[in-house]
Amino acid sequence: MSSVTDPYQPLESKHQLTRRLLEVMLDVRIDGYPTPTLVIQTRSPIITRDIDYLQRFKRLRINMSIPTGSELVRKNFEPRSPSIKVRLNAITKIKQSIDYYKGFLPKISIIITPLLPTLPTDEAAFIDKLAIADRIVIQAFHPSDSRSLIASTCQEAEEIKPRGLKLIILTSKYLPLV
Repeated sequence: MSSVTDPYQPLESKHQLTRRLLEVMLDVRIDGYPTPTLVIQTRSPIITRDIDYLQRFKRLRINMSIPTGSELVRKNFEPRSPSIKVRLNAITKIKQSIDYYKGFLPKISIIITPLLPTLPTDEAAFIDKLAIADRIVIQAFHPSDSRSLIASTCQEAEEIKPRGLKLIILTSKYLPLV
């Protein structure tokens, strides 16, 4: 679910389309397996509403998108998206609410894509918080001919940044820009 569009958009709270899809998917049988493998990529804490369904999937991976460890950077690039803290709290709630006795344990990934800068003052704390995940996926900016806000180098990012936006370059021994 959600290779391009987040299945937990704000309207999901009202319409519950994703919840109904999960219910249907629980009834799917493929090659003798009780349920198919499900991968959900989101940046929304609304996913916690569906823990009762999620714990019934035998093969589940939840990918939480967190493109930066700095709230200031997130506010510049994703001003209407949930805060980093809220996203990490959602993952914590999922991990604490689903256990062996209540259902199947999901695999948890933190997806840092596109890799946005993290302020040096936030780096160590962010890296520590990533320990909640089973795996971390980091994907840098991609080159583009469309001149959209996509860059593969710091210089390209500087050239295409919106006017008035301060570009904060990550220079970290942990997550170097390559």
